[in-house]
Amino acid sequence: MDMESFEKYVEIDDQVTVRGLLISFNLERV
Repeated sequence: MDMESFEKYVEIDDQVTVRGLLISFNLERV
């Protein structure tokens, strides 16, 4: 895997992780 693809993958992974954390945080608050 070349670095450009890897960076895009990491960027997507970060967004998914943040979204997942926000969703679970909201569920815990309810």
